Amino acid sequence: MKIDVREGVQIDIRSDKSMYITIGEYTYYIDDSTGEQVMDYWKTNSPNEDAMDSNIPQNPHQVYDEWVSWADFLGTEK
Repeated sequence: MKIDVREGVQIDIRSDKSMYITIGEYTYYIDDSTGEQVMDYWKTNSPNEDAMDSNIPQNPHQVYDEWVSWADFLGTEK
């Protein structure tokens, strides 16, 4: 569920334990789905956010410490 709070501020609730908050030029990610209290932020730079699958982070290298590659992340690496 996306909520436009006011111009330049949007909350994108992905589950009862994770969300993205966009304020101006920055996006903040908050996730407690694994009990690890993950918080991250990055400069918002994708004009096609809605085209992305909502279950795949746009910047997984910023979300996952163990990031290797898209193929590894998606399980398609041989």
